[in-house]
Amino acid sequence: MAQFVNMPTLGQSMEEGSIVQWFMKEGDTVSVGDKLVEIMSDKANFEVEAEVAGTLLKILHGPDSYVPVNQPIAIMGASGEDVSSLAGDGNTPATEATPITTTSSAPAVKTPVAGSSSNDSIASSPRARRSAENLGIAIASLAGLGTGVGGRIVEADVLAISAEGLTSVPKMTPLATRMVDDLGIDPGSLALGLPGSRINANAVRQHVSQNLAPAPYTGDPRIAETIPYRGMRKIIAENVTKSRMTAPHVTLTSEVDMTDAVTMYSALVAEIKHRYGVKITYTDLIVKAVGRALMDHLTCNAALLGDSIVRYSDANIGLAVAADSGLVVPVIKGVNDLALHEVAQRRIELVDRCRKGKQSSEDI
Repeated sequence: MAQFVNMPTLGQSMEEGSIVQWFMKEGDTVSVGDKLVEIMSDKANFEVEAEVAGTLLKILHGPDSYVPVNQPIAIMGASGEDVSSLAGDGNTPATEATPITTTSSAPAVKTPVAGSSSNDSIASSPRARRSAENLGIAIASLAGLGTGVGGRIVEADVLAISAEGLTSVPKMTPLATRMVDDLGIDPGSLALGLPGSRINANAVRQHVSQNLAPAPYTGDPRIAETIPYRGMRKIIAENVTKSRMTAPHVTLTSEVDMTDAVTMYSALVAEIKHRYGVKITYTDLIVKAVGRALMDHLTCNAALLGDSIVRYSDANIGLAVAADSGLVVPVIKGVNDLALHEVAQRRIELVDRCRKGKQSSEDI
């Protein structure tokens, strides 16, 4: 019996995935565990393996296609089986079929978690924007309803609107909410789906393509190439913007006497290489030192979550790695519990995976 292969959920914030490449072509015989397709999520690329054996009868979406999670991307079944009634238009299957759950190195997460967004044209607090995004409410729909200084929208306004059901704007997914705010779209102008359903990113894209006319020619330089703003390039830009908006940035320049560190390195490098088969670097010394310092000063190893300051008992240290796809920041977790040679081993493994584009969502 023919079965759908669905777009897997590869991360907490993932609402859709992009197909990078198919490792199989239509008509190929597939065995359990074979590499089937490479998917790009909002964090990294993943090679998805086949869960069942059979023949790849139909590829519904080719490379560079964006598909919502849990929607069909291919059909598998017995060789020669007629799947014309299942193929539909590639987005909505014509008839029902049994879905196949694909596997990858990333754990499946069922509930999306919203990130953060901003709308410079609407005066609102960071907590108000965060609450609006979590509740699927476009911050633009609250214009004129703010009770803060100068009409600024505060978190209490968002919670009141949500609790009382005063907004006529339909619920939206976190990604759709960010797109609506970033593009300055009136949420009320978006087409509604079934009662109780939420507007997703595809609905916003369709609205833009149908209602935003291209700008007239003004004599500007001719465009040689347009590169899609997506994948790793987009994630890097969003993370840098989020960092600048949500955390105070202070640049501290100081000189450190590394004489003792050099002495320690010289005394340990050969011994650790002989005993554990791994060569430590000065980076490993610094990572271990930072991990210990964070344990000694827990306030520096903390986060502001809502109305609470949460101190963490684990030191997770990020390393900036220059990969072909862009800047990647893998994380060495639990540095405080690792010996120096274990830090070096984790660093080598993480950097190698990132430079090969094989990092998982757990790595970053």
